[in-house]
Amino acid sequence: MKALSYFILFLAFINLIRLTLFMVSADRYETKARRRKLAKSPYQPLISVVIPAYNEEVCIVRTVKSAIANDYRNKEIIVVVNNSTDRTYSRLRAFKRRYNVANLTVVNQKAQGKALAVNNGVKKYAKGKLIMVLDADSQLAPDAISRMVDYFRDRQVVAAAANVKVIDGWRLLTIAQRLEYVVSHRMKRALTTLNMEYIIGGVGSTFRRSIIEKCEYYDTDTLTEDIDFTMKIINRKGNRKNKIVFAADVLAYTEGVVRFSSLVRQRFRWKFGRMQTFVKNRSVFFSRQSKHSKKLAWVYLPFVVFSELLLLLDPFLTLYVLITTLLYAGIGGFLAVYLFVTLFSSINILAEPTETFKAKLRLILIALFSYGLLMMMSFVDFLALMKSLKRFPELFRGKGGIGHWEKPERTGIQLSA
Repeated sequence: MKALSYFILFLAFINLIRLTLFMVSADRYETKARRRKLAKSPYQPLISVVIPAYNEEVCIVRTVKSAIANDYRNKEIIVVVNNSTDRTYSRLRAFKRRYNVANLTVVNQKAQGKALAVNNGVKKYAKGKLIMVLDADSQLAPDAISRMVDYFRDRQVVAAAANVKVIDGWRLLTIAQRLEYVVSHRMKRALTTLNMEYIIGGVGSTFRRSIIEKCEYYDTDTLTEDIDFTMKIINRKGNRKNKIVFAADVLAYTEGVVRFSSLVRQRFRWKFGRMQTFVKNRSVFFSRQSKHSKKLAWVYLPFVVFSELLLLLDPFLTLYVLITTLLYAGIGGFLAVYLFVTLFSSINILAEPTETFKAKLRLILIALFSYGLLMMMSFVDFLALMKSLKRFPELFRGKGGIGHWEKPERTGIQLSA
């Protein structure tokens, strides 16, 4: 039992160092961002917003409107409808006819999967030097595209991730995801500062067309084409001269998953897809090639795998810590842990410049329950990991997800002004 206690203390110490490093690095990100905004030269390339869609009649017009209404003028919007069985295609056609949108292209193709839908949109229809891939159930902030383009003034930047936020709601799962996204995306600033970013997510992810062509487009053999393509860039072209960054002021919005079973399925897809990607690109781990950052190849990617292995013990370690704390430190010890988690969440919320004052007040109230909410999200991750391990042999058989579409339930809720 003493050995277990020492092991838990060691993990706590490592985690404390990690969180401190990440918070300091996130602050450095903000300093560099302010400097970047001071020096600007004319840069307005054509950007193609590619939206793959399958059975998105509830959300698709809302998503397209958010792209059209963006303040960046030199853009085109391409929606690739993947043989939907609902009214996604007809609604888009009616919208285009009614408003006579010149820079909107609507394509209907046979069912091929999300990755091939994006590839088709880029190869056959997109003309932009920059390509933004936008999920069909998401929304962009009015200045998201212009802010995203600004990052590509730096010629070394080849890929950038948007700052994704969950739209406010009062369901328990929505609240938990809202808090989780704010805290985790605060940490993504640190990954950019330390040159360890390896995930350019599907909502608002933006790439130079040249890097997409050099890396031969999205692959179709994993469940997470976005993570897979980011690792493909790192594997083939490296991440030293080619910068992969988090665009903190580029805001995109998505609805939280409202059903527990759907949330577990979503996280399974993310987790198993990342496993597939890591197996495919295992040569990046501990790479000695000069094109790969040692911090990513030797420190962060192995740490991600270690964290997944540790997640297997998470319920047992959590229960052990809870019982031990109550037995030996009493309710005061438990309150100390609760206050630490609450304080950590609150600091990240208050330091987040993309949240309004009103939103921060609401989030601070949510942070009072962050211990339980983050524990719940950790349990979801544990269940997703269990599902992933059941399919572990598939990782080495080359089974992919060509026909897979992530379809959580959506309500079509609109962003408030």
